[in-house]
Amino acid sequence: RVEGPRAMRTRYGLIYEGRQAVAIVVAHLLAMPASPSPADTAWLAPQSKVYPQQFLICGDFFVGGFHGVAVHPDYPLGTLWPAITEFLERIQRQEAFVPERDCVLIKDIPSTLACDTQVLRACKFRQLESAPAMLLTMPKRWTSYEDYLDHLNIPHRMGAYRVARDLGRASVETRRIVYLGPWIQRIHTLFLAVQRKDESKLASLPTAFPAALTHQLDEDSFRCTGLFLGEELVAFVLSLRDRDTAVCYGLGWDRRRCAGIPVLPALLYAVIDDALSMGCHRIDYGRTALKAKAQIGAHPQATATWVQQVGPDGLQRMDVAVAPLSHSPLP
Repeated sequence: RVEGPRAMRTRYGLIYEGRQAVAIVVAHLLAMPASPSPADTAWLAPQSKVYPQQFLICGDFFVGGFHGVAVHPDYPLGTLWPAITEFLERIQRQEAFVPERDCVLIKDIPSTLACDTQVLRACKFRQLESAPAMLLTMPKRWTSYEDYLDHLNIPHRMGAYRVARDLGRASVETRRIVYLGPWIQRIHTLFLAVQRKDESKLASLPTAFPAALTHQLDEDSFRCTGLFLGEELVAFVLSLRDRDTAVCYGLGWDRRRCAGIPVLPALLYAVIDDALSMGCHRIDYGRTALKAKAQIGAHPQATATWVQQVGPDGLQRMDVAVAPLSHSPLP
């Protein structure tokens, strides 16, 4: 679609056992610029002289989590890795991948899921170290942000109250944005204000993407919360519902207007309120700003990213290159 990144294409595959479809695999193809800038290649090992020209990413390039494979609930994921790697190999052949030049990744496999490391290593994948995903799990009995606050110990509850107090003193108001259309250019600007500080991003999303995304979802599948100074939007956070999980998909803020305001914790708290309003009892906050997320009660979950190496020097820091969009923010 025109709303997506112009350099990215998507490929889908169905895995069958007999006549029964047991899994679907999604992968994204991303072309590197012909003349990469220092920001495009900041994540490479310093001694590397070989830049990948194509990436094939099994998973979502712009958000953390294991979104590359969906499996039938009655079928074990652990038996599907030969078929998954075959699907990725077919795409490489179709797209004329060069083993010494191009790169394949399988993103963010949780430690709780079966991963056939022997199959992956036999296909010349190797595991990359990466920061854990930060997850917040909430009891089913919680239905509101007040339930969350009541659960906190005194120091953490006082921390949440201090954030609310500091917003009030700065005359910052928290509001839900139901229709993104009128705000879409401002949201894009706020996103870029944060993303440009992160040199590891290889691609961004066009201005129209968040509005197009939310148009495809019903009103119970996303929330967008903004921080306002008067009628000026100075920060936002977008959350998407994935069954019982709310994914913190994108955020951004005006660094100049928000100086001295605890914007990041305010947005993280807002996601809790939004998640509970969507009926979610688990939040995937992504794998950056670990300390800030731990302070609101999120816990780390180990994940693995596997890379099929390209080039002689290796991509020693490739996990940085696929840091989820939500952990910077949106388009």
